Amino acid sequence: MSKKWPVFKLGELADVITKGTTPTSVGHDFVDNGINFVKVESITSSGKFIKEKFAHITAACHAALGRSQLQAGDILFSIAGALGRTGFVTSEILPANTNQALAIIRLKRGIDISAEYILKVLEAGSVLEQIEKLKGGVAQQNLSLSQVRDLYISVPPLPEQQRIVALLDEAFAGLATAKANAERNLQSARAVFECHLESVLTEGGDDWEEKTLGNVCAIARGGPPRPISEFITEEPGGINWIKISDATASGKYISETEQKIRPEGASKSRMVHDGDFILSNSMSFDRPYTCALRGAFTTDGWC
Repeated sequence: MSKKWPVFKLGELADVITKGTTPTSVGHDFVDNGINFVKVESITSSGKFIKEKFAHITAACHAALGRSQLQAGDILFSIAGALGRTGFVTSEILPANTNQALAIIRLKRGIDISAEYILKVLEAGSVLEQIEKLKGGVAQQNLSLSQVRDLYISVPPLPEQQRIVALLDEAFAGLATAKANAERNLQSARAVFECHLESVLTEGGDDWEEKTLGNVCAIARGGPPRPISEFITEEPGGINWIKISDATASGKYISETEQKIRPEGASKSRMVHDGDFILSNSMSFDRPYTCALRGAFTTDGWC
């Protein structure tokens, strides 16, 4: 970026930088249908909303959480867990609300600032470097709102902002196409491999010994904490709670879970450890029956 471009703190460009709260902390529960409630896991690493992962709250809860009611044009910026994940609010998901893990950035009106440009900058290396410095080399898993307000943003003239956004959108579109092509090739290669593997396992060998899974593995079954509503948490320090909905259609590793539970709700008998294998024992036609776990777990494990 040009050294001639002025640099501002993000707080100088915004009318509002705030965050939400958990509905249960103000006496409300989540519901099956209602107002959209956006959480970090509702946003992909590329900034897209996963509507199936929206939680929902009542209209009364939405009114009680007036500070965090979202507006079209708001920028969401994750400040807990997956730091720096961004999303751009459009009227398509409104009405909506959010929790304390997402900062809401509402830019000032009447100034030559493109929200799309600020969104791109928040995803850029310069901001990520600032976040790393704020972490100070430790495993800090959250940012304060004051730290978000103090992030430095380089601001070119509006036409240049728009040009940068257009160039980045074009580049990302090309990357998305390349990724889609690569995934199709990978799926084809996987199909060939699985066909060969099935043939090998079916035919076997003269010296192969057939055993049941129980002969070679220790098998245990998980289960939810009881009562669930008392142990689900969005606070830092929660234990990852694996459900079949966390598995992807491609059967890839599980790197994060949709929900977490408080440590006191995690049973030692249900803790998952490095190298464990997960096999679903309930019907789900849109999810794989098996998935592996990423090896880099905390010593506390997952549940």
